[in-house]
Amino acid sequence: MSSPLVQHIADAYIHAATLTHKTACCVSKDGSIVRSNTSLRELLQYDELSMPTTIFEIAPSTSFLSWRTYWNAFDDEECVEEMTMLMKSDESFLEIQSTSCRVEIAHEPFCYIYFDASPSEMLDAVEATDMNSNVMDRMAAFTMDNANEMIFWVTKAGDMLYVNQLVAKTMQYSRAEVMKMKAWEFSSLVQTEAEWHAFFEQVKKEGQVNEETEQYRKDGGVTHVYTSSSHFRFEGIEYLFGIALDVTDRRERERMLEKMKYSLDNTHELVSWIGSNGQFIYVNNKMASESGYDKDQMLQMYIWDIAVDVDAEEWEDIWQSFVDQKELGPRESTQVRKDGTQYPVEVTGNYFSYHNTNYVYSRAVDITNRKQKDAHLKQLVEELKEAKELLENERNYLKQEITVQSDFNEIITQNRKYKRVLQQIQQVAPTPATVLILGETGTGKELIARAIHNLSDRADRAMIKINCAALPSNLIESELFGHEKGAFTGAYKKKIGRFEVADGGTVFLDEIGEMPVDLQSKLLRALQEGEFERLGSTTTIKADVRVIAATNRNLEQMVKKGKFREDLYYRLNVFPIVNMPLRERKDDIPPLVRFFVNKFCKKLGRDELNITQSAINHLSGYDFPGNIRELENMIERAVILSDHNTLNVYAALPETNRLDKKKKDQRFLSLEEAQRKHIVKALEKTDWKVTGRNSAAELLQINGKTLASRIKKLNISH
Repeated sequence: MSSPLVQHIADAYIHAATLTHKTACCVSKDGSIVRSNTSLRELLQYDELSMPTTIFEIAPSTSFLSWRTYWNAFDDEECVEEMTMLMKSDESFLEIQSTSCRVEIAHEPFCYIYFDASPSEMLDAVEATDMNSNVMDRMAAFTMDNANEMIFWVTKAGDMLYVNQLVAKTMQYSRAEVMKMKAWEFSSLVQTEAEWHAFFEQVKKEGQVNEETEQYRKDGGVTHVYTSSSHFRFEGIEYLFGIALDVTDRRERERMLEKMKYSLDNTHELVSWIGSNGQFIYVNNKMASESGYDKDQMLQMYIWDIAVDVDAEEWEDIWQSFVDQKELGPRESTQVRKDGTQYPVEVTGNYFSYHNTNYVYSRAVDITNRKQKDAHLKQLVEELKEAKELLENERNYLKQEITVQSDFNEIITQNRKYKRVLQQIQQVAPTPATVLILGETGTGKELIARAIHNLSDRADRAMIKINCAALPSNLIESELFGHEKGAFTGAYKKKIGRFEVADGGTVFLDEIGEMPVDLQSKLLRALQEGEFERLGSTTTIKADVRVIAATNRNLEQMVKKGKFREDLYYRLNVFPIVNMPLRERKDDIPPLVRFFVNKFCKKLGRDELNITQSAINHLSGYDFPGNIRELENMIERAVILSDHNTLNVYAALPETNRLDKKKKDQRFLSLEEAQRKHIVKALEKTDWKVTGRNSAAELLQINGKTLASRIKKLNISH
């Protein structure tokens, strides 16, 4: 595009042609029409906005090659005359005589073409007109005085020889006031007389100098002008001829654009322009610094060089989406830096056109912090969900325990020896020690465990029960420690184990002797370290759990046979409690019978039943191999079978185990059985004192060491 100065000088040529009734245009070397006058537009039936911009459009027979040939003809001739075929706006053709000549405008070559388009009568009238020099002078003066640019002549001494009306109007002075000024009085280009002379010599040497400067106004303000100064000599005197264009508005627009560009360059967003081929056209400072490249490097790159989820083929689809929808996003993407690190962004894009070229204006925001916060929030939600699930599981476990637990609300006893068991419960309950409850089936080991828990500082948390004998061996680990989704076939969702649910509380491992050997090591770790992993997970979970175990098996014998880990046995056997069988505390049978009768009468909706001494005697004469559980079941059966208001225990006794002294006496004991039974009776009578005064050894009249050896051999324990 030609400079504003060139275009305005071309205007002067065209204006002069119009005043002399010529149809004319000014054309550059590449065929662009710099200016055309009204006569040519009217001749070709175009308005100012629709007038073609190249000679090839109004002269279709002229190709770029033929135009170059035509242009080169000026090297040999000053003017070229020929017949030219012009095309009007309605696509009709007009054959016309044209005359072309070379002109220099601001040291640039142009072709000045005028066409003989006037009717012959007008031509004759024009030729007959007395176009003397005075008329031409007045026409030239009129042209300069009314030009759209500021024109001035200045002498070498700096005196104003001529200024047109626009100069005075712009400076807000009268023309007479301006003519009295010196060249260095109204322009920032030169401030002193010496600077003026230096500038004059510069223009003289270079022929022409183009500068953007400030022109001072009468009101104290300034006007930004673009000035082209040329040196010429007229009648032996040197002058400076200047043409200036007011560019104040343009400067303001440029400043505004600079501010906008500064804002874009320094915004926190990652801003870029992307072409249809995916190449970056513009990137701001944030985009370059975040990516680790400089701007020049990025302008050689494509969107898929930094966007890991975009390739060249996919960009074509994205571009088409912009064409169709004009705006996309916001959407999340991932970008890669020069060092290979990646970071998440949220991208929004707009499709727009600038200077007849289409682009995508992309704005991205680094959302690393937001992602981290979201992940943290998600973790908190998961933890809250897990805590809620933990509480729900604890509630469900408690509900199950309430449903299946024994209905004892207290331990019922009046036996002097059993009170020693109660004393042990009181001693161990406040401590964190692991307790191992030993005893036959049905003696109420769980009741002892619950009493220990309720008397401990963990009473406000749950006591979670696990019956190791009731669960398949392949499910015990999952029940104890939980599992992750997909850990094994059938694991459709995550499960929290009972150790985790019991955190801060107590786990009661009933029938611990039934636990598989391969799981015992994991239990040992949970006891010693207080940590474990769910099945299918590598994350270690810590839990503060007190363990109470119970068994009716002889764990020492199982250790010897390799069926129970010795280290786990010693870890469990920190504080053993032996629960007495019912046959050794028969004085508790009467209160237990009364308790169960009342319980089942209420449960079955019956009136209270009388309990005869005969019934108590019959029950006391029975050994109850099933212990208290068997007594409970027997009383429930007796309440159901009682027809009147008296408890019928006879019908409830087992047929094969009814009291039959004669049959019982017929059974002959082995020597070991008789010996064991006799030693136990002696120990019970002496309150389990083995040696010394009033001891079992003294009662049996046997050496104390010998008795101790036989007690160990016969596996007699208190």
